Formats: sequence, C-alpha cells, structure tokens
Amino acid sequence: MAKRSCDFCVQRKIRCDGGTPCRKCVEAQPSFECTYLRPIRKRGPKTSRLRTRLEETRLSLGAASEGEARDHRLACIAGQTPPRGTGVASGKTRRHLPASIFGPICQVYRSRMYPVWPVIQSDVLLAKLEISESRGEPNMETYTLATALSAATMMQLNLVPIEHESRTIDSACMANECLRTRLCFDYREHASIESVLVSFFLHVYHAKLDNRKAAMVFLQEAISLARFLRLDEVGQESCRPVDDLLARDKAENTLLYITKQWMQTLLWQRAMSQGLLSSVSDIDFMSFMFPAQIAQDLLSSITTVSEDDLLPLGRDQVSITHIQQ
Repeated sequence: MAKRSCDFCVQRKIRCDGGTPCRKCVEAQPSFECTYLRPIRKRGPKTSRLRTRLEETRLSLGAASEGEARDHRLACIAGQTPPRGTGVASGKTRRHLPASIFGPICQVYRSRMYPVWPVIQSDVLLAKLEISESRGEPNMETYTLATALSAATMMQLNLVPIEHESRTIDSACMANECLRTRLCFDYREHASIESVLVSFFLHVYHAKLDNRKAAMVFLQEAISLARFLRLDEVGQESCRPVDDLLARDKAENTLLYITKQWMQTLLWQRAMSQGLLSSVSDIDFMSFMFPAQIAQDLLSSITTVSEDDLLPLGRDQVSITHIQQ
C-alpha cells in the first residue's frame, strides 16, 4: 500500500516519508503540526470543467432538437407552420393554402401543360385536396404535389400571382411551400409516385429559372426515386388497346426523329469549332450547308404529324408547324 502524505507536504507539494510526525514537519522552521486530516483525492487526470459543461450543453441541445422536431411534425400534420425559436411559441402560425387556390392552376395545367407533361390527372389531385380539407385531415403528399405542380406551371407560363388574405402567392411562394411541407415526412425512405413527381416539377421550376445545379439535383432525385420504385422496368403492354399503342409509337417516333436532327446540329457545331468543315467535302455532315439540309428535312417532316405529337417537345414546335403550313 502506498504511503500517505501529510497535510503539510501535500500543501507544499513535497515528498513525505509518511511518518508520525514526518521528517519534513520536524525539520521545518518553525516546526509544523503533522496531521493527516485531508481526504485522499482520486489519482489521475482531472476532468475538465469546460468539457463537462460542453457535454451537458450538448445533451440539453439534443433533447431540445428532438422536441422541436416532434413539434414540427405535429404542426405539419395540423396544417400549420411551426414557430422558429427555442422553446417560445409564436402566436402567429401559417396554415396550408386552401384547395380553392389550386383550382385555377390545375385548370390551366390541364388545358395548356398536360400535353407537355402528361404525368398527372390534375382534377383527381384537386379532388383529393378538397376531400382532405373537408375532413380536416391534410394529406401531406397530396398537398406537396399540388404546390410543386403549381410552382412549375406558374413559372413555365408566367402566370399572374394570386392574392389570398393579404398574401401574394406566386411561383416562388409555391416552391417554398412545397419544400417546407416536404420536411414533414421522410419521402426518401418511403418513396412514392407523388415524391417522384414532386422532384420532377421542382426540376422544371428551377430549370425555367436557369438554376442549373438545383435543376440537375432535383432531376437526379426524381430518377433515383423512380428507380427505387422500379419504374424504369419495362411493363406488360399486351393489356393496352392497340390504338393506344400505335398512337404512342407514332409520338415516340416523332420525338426520336426530331431529337436526332437536334443532335446532328450539335455535332456539326462541334466540327465547325474544330475547323473540320470544308466547302468541297463529299460528306454531307462535313459541309457548310448541312444545317440548311437539316432544317429543310425537319420542316418537311413535321408537317405530316399532329400537334399532339409535337406538344411534348414544347409549343414552339407547334408554332413552327403553323408557319410552315
């Protein structure tokens, strides 16, 4: 057993022989009373008070963040925006937009944008919103999809903002509302068709704003979610009507042909930038007149297809067809 130092030696931080009295106390001038009253302290490095406080702060913040996350989800379910801050609730909450706001936008989408984005039945979406609103049980996925669709449609067509209760609701407001409510559920771990469409419409919104990085992120997210749902796998087509299959094949062939012409133009521009073109070339692709040939072939071809086949490429193609005719 290790010798114990007396109180005097401990205070002066000198070696003690453990005697009663010890030699250091006897030799001191004047001599000290040699006592062993101080409690024995635990040996080893002492715990930093700062580290202890930081650990306590971390635990308290972790508990607070869990509580805030729970309050956020409950507020989303109740159709409200949870107040910002730590612990102090704001008396002002923002509820979900009513279904009546989305009615005109869904109508515009159905009449003007559905041929370009034939991915959703807007009347069914609006009916779901109205039913959930009447029951007082908001469906978060349906509401998020409605805001994403509205943001893309309003931005693409440059629609006039909607005034509602002293608020101006434009495409940016719809996009922010979509992102806000999307935090209320884990759409990545529980992927659905709605979550794929939300990412797609957010891609369209940011692409129209020329936010290329954000648009690419949402596009990649939509593709990844679609793959999780195995939407990239080829399904059974035998159960579909023959007329529908023929109409779809015609539209796909039109898209493939126009895309081919567009890619040839890009390659020709690349060859020209590299100085590979020649006015005496026997290869059509390497001649200066190749774009004129592409334009002539394209205009003569699109006059034989319908407007419905061209709408997925954009309304500009339809305008070109009318000019040619």
